Amino acid sequence: MLLLKLNLLFASLLMMTFTTNPSQEQDEKAQTVANQIQSLSTIDLQGTVWKYEDEDMVYDIIFGENGALVSSHPHDITPENDAWTQDGETNAISFSFNNNFSVYEGTLVNEGLIVGKAHNRSFSWEWKAYRVGFM
Repeated sequence: MLLLKLNLLFASLLMMTFTTNPSQEQDEKAQTVANQIQSLSTIDLQGTVWKYEDEDMVYDIIFGENGALVSSHPHDITPENDAWTQDGETNAISFSFNNNFSVYEGTLVNEGLIVGKAHNRSFSWEWKAYRVGFM
């Protein structure tokens, strides 16, 4: 009798394992992602220092006050008008150099990484930036 009860219990557990509602699992995963995105939206980049990298260049950028961007970009000939923005709802980051000659659009992936794409009048490329500190 005990063996029969154990077999029934095992069968019930087995059925519960294979009858999990896939849409419920998808809803839980979607909620987890939404929570992660929401937690990233509270990160203010102002005053942070980042190491920018693409296949050709490495330099530092600082997300300064009032949307001012400071960089060590070797070809930045108009640093007084470099600017950045951050959209807290989508975690989108954008910045530009040289009167918008080069425009960079990215996404804050986590507290220490931004990935994106950039373009100028001649080229487009992918880039990454890693947080290295604060001003």
